[in-house]
Amino acid sequence: MNFKDYCENLLNEGWIETSTTESLKKYLETVKGIRKKTKLAIEAELRKRQGQSNKTPKSFEFTGKTKGVNTKREIKSRSGKVLYSAEVKNIKELLMSAIKSGVSLRNVDLSSVDLSGVDLSGVDLSGAGLYNAKLSGANLRNANLSNAGLCWVDLSGANLFNANLSGADLYGADLSHANLYGAYLSGADLSDTSLSHTDLSRANLSRTNLSGAWLQDANLSRANLRDAKLSGAYLSGAKLVSTNLQGVDLSGVDLSGVKRDKS
Repeated sequence: MNFKDYCENLLNEGWIETSTTESLKKYLETVKGIRKKTKLAIEAELRKRQGQSNKTPKSFEFTGKTKGVNTKREIKSRSGKVLYSAEVKNIKELLMSAIKSGVSLRNVDLSSVDLSGVDLSGVDLSGAGLYNAKLSGANLRNANLSNAGLCWVDLSGANLFNANLSGADLYGADLSHANLYGAYLSGADLSDTSLSHTDLSRANLSRTNLSGAWLQDANLSRANLRDAKLSGAYLSGAKLVSTNLQGVDLSGVDLSGVKRDKS
């Protein structure tokens, strides 16, 4: 049971005093309104970033509707061109088959797809659309995700060691507990991302937009943050040893508990 349902049960069963009932009802209605507006805002942002102003976000398309049995499925590009098709049981199997067949996955559309735990190490996904996709625990070591659309993607716990994410759109993405050691993120949009407990040591974050990013306990040792934007970022407990902060404005940034070079 979530908090909202719990409160409503208390109201219906009379466990809350009358004096607090009206205020709690107003609170619950406010929460409902915020959630609805947030959901609509997220969907609008996804459409905007996909360049589809009047369409819902595209997902990984397939011709069959049956799960768990061999069905003809298709991988399409962001422009709608069919890149690969095969009779497979699920989306992950189709993707692995495409890679094994040497199909180019540049500019592929993998939006809203569950690819958690998949092995995409070394794969070229430059320009791909992975909006709202689930890639938690995925292996993307040495993968090319330059200029990819990754906003609201779940990359929590993913291995992005030495991956190329230059110019990628990672707005609102979840990269918590991910391995981004040595990753190239120059010019990427990381605003409002979750990077808590993420290993960003030796990563190139020059000219990235980290506004509003959550970097609690992140490891930024020897990372290059030259000319990065950090307004509103939260870095409590982050490690900034031998980090290049040239051209970075840290005014208004929460640096409580940050581990820095000894002066």
